Amino acid sequence: MTAHIIPFPPKDMAKERFQEWLSKRADAMEASADQLRRA
Repeated sequence: MTAHIIPFPPKDMAKERFQEWLSKRADAMEASADQLRRA
């Protein structure tokens, strides 16, 4: 599923990396929600 998605970012993550992480996490959550709806 989404085991590779970290629920919380590392404390020392840079701001730009954090934004990238947030969008990836949002995409993953959306994708898993879609999978749940189709199941």
